[in-house]
Amino acid sequence: MNLSCDVIHDLLPLYYDKVCTDRTRDMVDEHLLSCDACSRELADLQTRVGVSADPSAEAAPLRALAALLRRRRRLAFLLGVFAVSVLGVAGCLIGLATNPGWVDADGLLHEPFALIPLGWMFGLIAVVSGAAALVVGTRKRAH
Repeated sequence: MNLSCDVIHDLLPLYYDKVCTDRTRDMVDEHLLSCDACSRELADLQTRVGVSADPSAEAAPLRALAALLRRRRRLAFLLGVFAVSVLGVAGCLIGLATNPGWVDADGLLHEPFALIPLGWMFGLIAVVSGAAALVVGTRKRAH
C-alpha cells in the first residue's frame, strides 16, 4: 500500500514515539525508503525533539535530584538524632546537678546514679551521629 506524503506526515510523530502498530510502522518504513522529503521531515522531527543517543541520559537529572533528596533526608535524620542526643546529655547533667544525694533514716544513700551511664550513652550517640552528619553533609556528589 502506497501512502501519500500527507498521511505519512501525520503518522511521523506516532512513528517516532513508537506508538503506532507494527503494520503502520512497516508502511511508514517502506515510504521513507522511497521518499526523501518524508525522510528529511523525520530527521527534522528528531532534531526538534532532541534525540539522545543514550535514553538514560534524559533521566540523569532526575536521578541526580533523587540522590540529592536522599542525601538531605539522611542528613536531616542524623541532625535530628544529634539534637535529641545533645538534649539527653543536657537533661542528664541537669538531673545530676539538681538532685543531690541524700541519706534516709535507715542510713541508705540515694543518688541518681542511673543518669551517669545514660548521659554517657547519649553523649556517644551524639558524637557518632554528629560525625556521620558531617560526613554526609560534606561529601561531594558523585558525577
